[in-house]
Amino acid sequence: MAQIPLDFVVSTAGQLPAVALEVESGQLVQALKRITAQPEKTEWVHLEYTLGILRLSAGGTKCEIRAAGSWPEVISVARSWIPAVLGAALPAGITTLRVENGKLFAQEVGVPCVAGSDARAVEERAQREKHLRAAAAALKRYGVSVQEIESLVRDAGREAAGPYDERMVKDVADAWQCLASYGVETSDLRRLLARKSRDLWKDLAKNRTVT
Repeated sequence: MAQIPLDFVVSTAGQLPAVALEVESGQLVQALKRITAQPEKTEWVHLEYTLGILRLSAGGTKCEIRAAGSWPEVISVARSWIPAVLGAALPAGITTLRVENGKLFAQEVGVPCVAGSDARAVEERAQREKHLRAAAAALKRYGVSVQEIESLVRDAGREAAGPYDERMVKDVADAWQCLASYGVETSDLRRLLARKSRDLWKDLAKNRTVT
């Protein structure tokens, strides 16, 4: 695998924009192809730079390539950035990655990105925003906005919502479709399940005490 020559790193270090890295184009392409070859476990790709090494990760796949420049702690970008870069005509030698106006660019190919110190937190925040937009889209005919959905979620709070479980959410939604015409709300079903869960723990504790 081709490496960035050390004299290149020294000669260009002072010529880059404030937040930019230069990487060897061949290494970047190989790393992106390796990520796309793996099953999609996440919609995000994270780029982290430390001491001359750029780490690209998506799900359980991680690649490292040589780089020179400066970078925030972690830059996260939608996975769709990869085919956009692979489809572009990158220079034969060096490709510049830069963060500018809320976008991550590979040469002139740019898509929105998020900067943060915790890749997991970035993914959770993005997933939350995706759910809010989907909920607003489902209620668009009633004039409900994303801001109103966000306010609803904020007012509901973690305590009222209870622990998040994807299977439980689906089961509650299925049950609610059967009971909505009788005035039953999803919150009623969640309270019922929470009560059943508490009763189960009480029974288990009682049985342990008896034995």
